[in-house]
Amino acid sequence: MFFQNLREGKAFPSGRAGRLGRPLLRGDLSGARSGNDVPNVPALTANVGLQFQTPADAIGLFGDLTGRLTYQYVGSRAADVANTFDLNGYGLVNVRLGWQHDDVSVYAFANNLFDERYEVWGHAVGASAGIGGAAAGAHHIHHGP
Repeated sequence: MFFQNLREGKAFPSGRAGRLGRPLLRGDLSGARSGNDVPNVPALTANVGLQFQTPADAIGLFGDLTGRLTYQYVGSRAADVANTFDLNGYGLVNVRLGWQHDDVSVYAFANNLFDERYEVWGHAVGASAGIGGAAAGAHHIHHGP
């Protein structure tokens, strides 16, 4: 990390003692550029759902049977400030089934019903991170549950 001396306007490494400094944010060090996408913010997200509630007397219970099925979509998004690579978009299906009567409810649910493996975050190393040379396997992807 580099710091800029507030009195002299000179940059110096972070280990230097006896200087009053502040972080020097430089796009050329981080890879950030004007116009790049904000990391981990997709251009498109969507949620759609179906919900029902019906009397439970058809199966010999009082109260109501309830259910909800939802689909959640998250589009592709930049993985880092340099927009080195994108994380893939994904869709999740969630379900909830239950019974309710007055102020009491009992339900079971499953989020990510089909056990979709999705990319949560990633980082670039080697050539992809703006360091010269070539690197094999330069992107590391970390998956969600």
